Amino acid sequence: MPEKLKILVIDDEPQVTRIIKKLLDGPEYEAIELNDPQKVEEYLLYTDLSLVITDLKMPGLDGLEVLSLVKNSSPGLPVIILTGMGSIETAVEATKAGAAEYLSKPVNKENLSNAVRRHIKLDQAIPDDLKEIIDESAFTGDEDVVGPDKIVLKDEIVSTDTIPDGLVEVKFEDILPGQILPFSLYLQIYNKNTRRHYLRKICQENTVFTSGLKQILEKRQLGSAFIQEKDYPAFLEYHAAVKSDRHYKHKSIGDSKKLLLYGKAVEAVTGILTEPVDNKNIEAAFSLVDDIFRTIVDDPKTYQDMFKLFKRDTSIFNHSANVCLLAVSFAQYLGLDEKKTQILGFGSLFHDVGMNRVEKRILDKPGRLTPEEWREIKKHPERGFALLKASVLVPVPALRIILEHHEQRDGSGYPRGLSGNQISDFAHLCRIIDKFDAMTTDKPYRRAFIASDALKRIYFEESSEKHQKIIRQFITFLGGKKQSEAD
Repeated sequence: MPEKLKILVIDDEPQVTRIIKKLLDGPEYEAIELNDPQKVEEYLLYTDLSLVITDLKMPGLDGLEVLSLVKNSSPGLPVIILTGMGSIETAVEATKAGAAEYLSKPVNKENLSNAVRRHIKLDQAIPDDLKEIIDESAFTGDEDVVGPDKIVLKDEIVSTDTIPDGLVEVKFEDILPGQILPFSLYLQIYNKNTRRHYLRKICQENTVFTSGLKQILEKRQLGSAFIQEKDYPAFLEYHAAVKSDRHYKHKSIGDSKKLLLYGKAVEAVTGILTEPVDNKNIEAAFSLVDDIFRTIVDDPKTYQDMFKLFKRDTSIFNHSANVCLLAVSFAQYLGLDEKKTQILGFGSLFHDVGMNRVEKRILDKPGRLTPEEWREIKKHPERGFALLKASVLVPVPALRIILEHHEQRDGSGYPRGLSGNQISDFAHLCRIIDKFDAMTTDKPYRRAFIASDALKRIYFEESSEKHQKIIRQFITFLGGKKQSEAD
């Protein structure tokens, strides 16, 4: 049983911290009250915190100063700001300065719980063996080394016209992601305002060159970087070892195969979901799932990390293709037979077909939905079920995926509030995969989670042993581990 996640609650009024502690304390969280904000540094130094909640206006040390202290001493620790209605503008400024979110006082339990779940640092709640898998380079490649906004800043360009003194140019095509580099990598940056060149380190010696960093560099069409001359012998030794690696020789072939299958899947899904749902399109959908299944069975290792190639946008077509491909791949990993895989793949392909009946302005809305708009969104499982139930070609287990993929084990889901064993296992599998793809995709109202953070949150939010075991298997599957390592 993992220890409770500790939340530091700071307010100069004891009655406020008492109320928040009462709202938060439970099996998952332990709230620690602090009424003297000037003692915050002691807690930052000696307490393993997962979240800080602080009032904005306090004597001695205000919320902005608390935020600054947290960001300087524990940059990864999230901070939620509490504010009275008259302080909203200052609270907005706080979010720009690094606060995770602000909440207006008085807070209610639902809003507070939702904010905590959105932002709490979850590492302490994840078993060490699972955390080790999640934090490996298969997941941490997206943004953990350097974000795309930090490689090249405003008014800067990357310069390869000249080679800086003491450095040697190397090509990114000669460096494999997922490998520990025995040398540091640098870009030469030219600032258009100062008209000066300088070096920016993008990968530290003896750290992993992640796939995410390489993707960022490729998106910027950067083909090379620099290493120090003294490191060139280490680079030559590294390169010789990498070239002898079978993965290096077949990487481009494997990526091409993955891209081809993914492109075919998106194209087929777009055609199937754009047309009216009839028996012809249902047959085409089953044919697509069969093709995906047979391709992955023939070469499972090639498609293990296909999720890295997914196009992340909010369209139902790419999302449905992503969920279908992941579902079929995961089913193969779990050892499900062809018939069960076909059911899971078909249901996952059509899980959001009811979204076609939701107004686009609601789907694309950048802010929070109104209660009426949210009710409209929550109708999509029943609408999708109604579209497909008339066809004799669609088996009942696949229909249940479409109807039940937003139900929750504790009965808090929709549309029918099912709980526990009332929800089909297939629907639960689809829900995990659907949630992972949705969380790792930018939305109009929030940025995407990196894969590792998404997986930690999904695991944390499942309290039942049965469902945590399935998520453990999903994590080991995405991490490229063998099925035996999930047990």
